[in-house]
Amino acid sequence: MAERISRMREKLVNIHIPKTAGTSLRFLISDALEHSQQESPPVIGIDQPDLGMLYFQGLAAHAKRVLPRLFQPGLHMLSGHFRYRDIIPVLADRREQISLVTTLRDPIKRTISDYCYSISAVHDGQEAFKQAYPTFEHYTQNAGEMNKQFDFLRPFEDAPLDVTIESALQNLDFVGLTERFEGDAGQLLESLGLERLKPRVINASPNKEHATRIFDSYHDMLQEVLAPDIALYEAIAARRRFPR
Repeated sequence: MAERISRMREKLVNIHIPKTAGTSLRFLISDALEHSQQESPPVIGIDQPDLGMLYFQGLAAHAKRVLPRLFQPGLHMLSGHFRYRDIIPVLADRREQISLVTTLRDPIKRTISDYCYSISAVHDGQEAFKQAYPTFEHYTQNAGEMNKQFDFLRPFEDAPLDVTIESALQNLDFVGLTERFEGDAGQLLESLGLERLKPRVINASPNKEHATRIFDSYHDMLQEVLAPDIALYEAIAARRRFPR
């Protein structure tokens, strides 16, 4: 069980790892503040990188450009698919004013969910994705698509697993688990002085039957392919703490 969270800061930065309920967290914060007197929207979504830049560098540049909005009066959260090592330089000397949060998910289920969402009609890049990955097996052969949780939390490029685990435990102020999202998110709301709400399910992957078939067919293979992600998830799930 996660430790009780001490009071969180009003300024949150969410490292949104794909398919870990990060969008649900964004909506939950907005819902909790729906009836407040806050004038500006509470959630600042970084959904697109700045033009002319590589994806992760462009996301960080976008975050840096809008960072002053995070420090408007009231509770605000900056959220995007940025990696830890890219967003930390953006926060720079304001890090101590911010609570850094993320959620993790069972790596096998997260990877399958990511794939099933990407091949669905609700994904804008569906056709290009299907051309790149005609089958799930093709998808697993791209190392860049595997072990995303490990990669997103690496404190520096090529950081080893043990260093990444310790960095996450020491430097993240809140780590929730998708599998117990309602309880963990409820603790987060309470730590912000907000009332617990039932989260909305947002961007759920369609075609759950297809996901189940993939799980049954590829579970053993994914145990090997996702070994770094599984080790990180299990270590953090067992030792989650919220030091700040």
